[in-house]
Amino acid sequence: MLSGRDLGCTHAGPYFVASRGPFLEANDFHEIEVARREWHFGAIAHVLSVYEARRSPGGELLRRGVNSLQFMHDGERWWILSCIWDNEREGVRLPKDLEP
Repeated sequence: MLSGRDLGCTHAGPYFVASRGPFLEANDFHEIEVARREWHFGAIAHVLSVYEARRSPGGELLRRGVNSLQFMHDGERWWILSCIWDNEREGVRLPKDLEP
C-alpha cells in the first residue's frame, strides 16, 4: 500500500553519483547479492537481485532488499535500462521464493 511519501526517484548516471556520493564518501557501505532470479527473452532480460547491506564485509546486517533491473543486449553487450530497489521493512518482507 502506498503511503503518499516519496517511494523512488529517477537519476541519470551522473545525477545518481552526485546524489549518493556524499553519503558513500562519509560512510563505509558494502552491498552484496545473496540471491537472484533472471528472465530472458531475445535481447531483453529482467533480474531481481536480493541484496544485503552492511558497513563492512561480514559486519552487522543493516538492511536487505531487492534490486529490480532491466537489461537490453545490443548485439555486443548488455546495457542497464533501469534499476529500482526497495528495502525490507515492517510489513514488507522478502517472499519465500527470493529468500537466499
